[in-house]
Amino acid sequence: MAAANPAMMVVTKDMVSFDYKMKLPYVIDVYTTNKSFLQTSKDLASLGVKNNKFFLKLYDEKLIGVDPYSPSLTQDQVKRIMIECVRNPWYYLREIARVPAPNGTIGPGGGDRFVLHRANLAAIYCFLHNINHYVVIPRQCGKTVSEISILLWTYLFGTTNSEMSFINKSQRDANDNLTRLKLQKELLPLYLQQKFKLVDGNLKARQGRDAAQTLENALNGNRISTRPSAKTIEGAENIGRGTTSPIQFFDEVEFTTHIGYIIKASGPAFVSAAAKAAENHGPYCRIFISTPGNVDSGPVEETQSTRKFATRWSDHFLDYSDLQLYEYLKTNSQTYMFYIEYFYYQIGKDEKWYQSQCRELQFDKIRIKREIHLQRIRGTNDSPFDPDDLDTINSLEKPCIEEIILHRIFNVRLYEKINKAIPYIIGVDVATGTNNDNTAMSIIDPYKERAVGEFKSPLIGVRDICTFLRLLIRDICPKGILCIERNSLGDAVIEMLKNTEISFNLYYDSDAFLIGSPDEKLDEKGFIKREAENRKSFGVHTNGKSREVMMAILMRLAADKKDAFATNFIINDLNNLIRKASGKIEARAGEHDDNIMSFLIGMYVLYHGKKLSKWGFVRGSTPINDEDLKPISYEEIYEEMPEQMKELFPQPEAKDDYEDKLRRAIQESQRSRNNYSEDPNFVVTKTDDIDLDYNRIEAGDDYSEDDDAFFSDLNS
Repeated sequence: MAAANPAMMVVTKDMVSFDYKMKLPYVIDVYTTNKSFLQTSKDLASLGVKNNKFFLKLYDEKLIGVDPYSPSLTQDQVKRIMIECVRNPWYYLREIARVPAPNGTIGPGGGDRFVLHRANLAAIYCFLHNINHYVVIPRQCGKTVSEISILLWTYLFGTTNSEMSFINKSQRDANDNLTRLKLQKELLPLYLQQKFKLVDGNLKARQGRDAAQTLENALNGNRISTRPSAKTIEGAENIGRGTTSPIQFFDEVEFTTHIGYIIKASGPAFVSAAAKAAENHGPYCRIFISTPGNVDSGPVEETQSTRKFATRWSDHFLDYSDLQLYEYLKTNSQTYMFYIEYFYYQIGKDEKWYQSQCRELQFDKIRIKREIHLQRIRGTNDSPFDPDDLDTINSLEKPCIEEIILHRIFNVRLYEKINKAIPYIIGVDVATGTNNDNTAMSIIDPYKERAVGEFKSPLIGVRDICTFLRLLIRDICPKGILCIERNSLGDAVIEMLKNTEISFNLYYDSDAFLIGSPDEKLDEKGFIKREAENRKSFGVHTNGKSREVMMAILMRLAADKKDAFATNFIINDLNNLIRKASGKIEARAGEHDDNIMSFLIGMYVLYHGKKLSKWGFVRGSTPINDEDLKPISYEEIYEEMPEQMKELFPQPEAKDDYEDKLRRAIQESQRSRNNYSEDPNFVVTKTDDIDLDYNRIEAGDDYSEDDDAFFSDLNS
C-alpha cells in the first residue's frame, strides 16, 4: 500500500514523547498504512491496556509517510531508514517486513505486509526483553512467520557475531524455516538485504555462507544453523549439547521426538551463551512454538514441565516496567518463562474464518480440536469420563473476559462479570510452593453452580497465600466464602486469616464449631486445652470420605451439568484425570489436579455445607444486584427527607461547593508534587496497602502518560 503524502501529515505535541532508554524523543506514527498495528492498538485500548501505542513508535519523524520501497528515495532517506531499522524493530516490522504470499510477487516489495495481533505482539515483546516464551495459537495465524520476522530483524540489525539455532521435528522442517527467513529477506529493499556492498558506485555481492542448513551474514558475523529431531535419546542429547547459541528457536515442540532431552541438554549451553550475550548487551532467548499434540504422546509429556513451569501471559503485562515484569516472573514461574496462548477470536479472526478452517480440515473433529480450539487431545481411553461428555465439556469452555492482577503478582482470571453482592464460594487448594504443586483457587457462583474465576501459582508460600486471599476478598469478592483445604499448610493459612479483617469470610462447619465456656478452654494451670479441637471446625477436610464424595460430585457434574466446569484451568485438569486399575481417579503422571480440586472443594461446600445463610447464601433465592449495594448519594437522601427535616441539613448545593473546594485543593497539591521530580526515569507506585510498603519502581519507558486526545478517533 502506497504511503500518503508526508506533507499532509501533521505531528502534534500529543504524538511526541521521550524514550529514556534510548535517550531519544519519538513520535507515535498514527499515519502508518499498516492497519494491523492500528487495529491492535485499538484492541488493547478497549481492554484497558494503557501502553497500547509503543509499537507505533518512530524516532525519526522525517520518515512519516515515506515509503521504504519507493524507487525515488534520496540517499538521505535511505540512510534514515537504515538507522531507524537498527534502533527500532517495531518500525522494521510495521513498515519494512514482508511475508511471502502464495502465488504472490517475488523480489523487493513482494509478498504481504507483516500482520500484528495480540499473540505475536506478546511473543515479540518477550523476545525483545530476553524473556523465554512458549506460544500456542491456532493454525494459519502466523506463529512461525511472526517469530521468523523478528529473528530476521535480529540477524540483519539486532546483534553482531551471534548465532541462532532453528530446531524442528525433522531436518527438512528446520531447513524449511531457514528457507522462509531467506525468502523474507529477498522481499526487502536491496539496500536492507546486506547482500550487496557499494564498490566504486556499483553493487557487489557480499561473501557469506548460504546453504540449506546454514546462513551467515558477512557484514555483522551473525549465523543461523538448523537442527533436526533425533531417533535416539543419545542422539537428542548430542543435538542439545551442540546447540551453543543465545537464541534457540524450537518449532512444533509437541511433535518432535525426544524433544525433552534436546531441551534439557541444550539448557546449559544456552545459559552460557546467554550470559555472554548479556555482557555484550546482545539478545538472548529460548522460543518454543507448537500446535497442541496428544496428551499422552512422548513429546507432549516431555514438554509438560516446560509448560507447567511457565506462567500465563496477560496483555496487561505491557503496562509493567521491566522491573515489575521480572518480579512477576520471579514469583510465578520457576523458569522465568511466559506461556502465550490466544484463541482465534482474540486475534481478529471471525466465525467466517473459523468455518473456512474447518472446511480445510475436512471437518476432522480431532484436528479441529487441536489446531483451532488448542486442545491437547487424549489418545488413550484411561479417562474416567465418557468421551462424548468430555467433548461437550471442552466445547463449553468460556473465554476469559478479564484478568485482575492483584499486587501486580497474583493473576485472577474471570469468566463472568463479578457481582460483589453475591457470596461466591471460593475453593482453595493449598500447596507448599516447593514441590511443583500449585496453590489453586476457584470462584464458584452458588446460584448458577458454575465456576466463574480461577487462579494458580506453583511458587507462593503461606504469607503470599494469605496476602492473595485478603486482596481477593477486598478487591473482587467481598462477600466470598473462603473454603480452604485443611492440610498442614492450609491449617496455617486459616490460623493467620482468623486474625485478619476477612475472618468472617472463612468457612466453618457450624455444627462442629465447639465454642465452650472459658473454663473448658483452660486447664487447671490456665493453659488452652480445647483450641486444637475448635480449630478443626474451620476449612474443608479432603480425607478419604470427603474425597469420595467429591469424586461423586465430579462424575455427576460431568454427566448432568457440563457447563459447571467452564474455565480453562479446571477443564485442562479434567482432561488430565485418569482412572487407575484400583478405581482411584487422579491426575496422570507429570500432571496436576490442583484446580479441579479447588473447584470440588467449593462444590462440596455448596452441596453439603451447613447454614450457608450465615454468609448470605440461601438456596433457591435470587442474587442481589451489586448496583443495589452502591452508596446512596447525599442528593438522593436529601430528596427523600420530609420537608421539616430538610431544614436541619445543608442543601446539596452547599455540599457540592465544599466538595469542589476540596477537589481543587487536592489538585493543587498534586500539581505542586508533580513539579518536583527527582528523576524522570522513576515514579513512585503504591501497589496495595495490605502488609505492603510504598515501592520506588523504575518507570516503563515504552509509553508516556500524555493526553490521548489525538488517539480518540482511532480508538472510537
